[in-house]
Amino acid sequence: MHGLVVDSPIPLDGRRVDGPPDYRVVEGETRNHSGPPRGRLLAEYRLGKLSSSVTEDTGNPARRTLRYGGICDVVVDTGDRAITVHPHPRADPELIPLLLCSSVLAHVLATEGQPCLHASAVERGGEALAIVGSGGAGKSTLAALLCAAGARLVSD
Repeated sequence: MHGLVVDSPIPLDGRRVDGPPDYRVVEGETRNHSGPPRGRLLAEYRLGKLSSSVTEDTGNPARRTLRYGGICDVVVDTGDRAITVHPHPRADPELIPLLLCSSVLAHVLATEGQPCLHASAVERGGEALAIVGSGGAGKSTLAALLCAAGARLVSD
């Protein structure tokens, strides 16, 4: 997924690949949490009752905790190449694979200097148009409509 081979006990939406994993996912213990996790706060986002934050372990900068309020804590250790998921006791379990496949792996790639961009692109008459947005925003649908009108799909 996103150019990474991930070994996970949590079912993820990706194709199976033989070979050693770039990262392994581990299921951790349940955590009941509030506010940002311990460590140096790198980012925090709040939208109504929704919140997420990223902290860096003060003793190990290769380890970061991504907290998705009311859903899970995800500890990413780039040194050990491990991603440990700690679900919140009242979390919807269907949200965890979605976060792993999108936000968490995008964070891993960005940490490694390889930004992940959710986008579609089409070309028409030698000019390209990139359509950028969050998951479910309609990027692929818009690209398909533009292709139906004569554009050529570059990437999705």
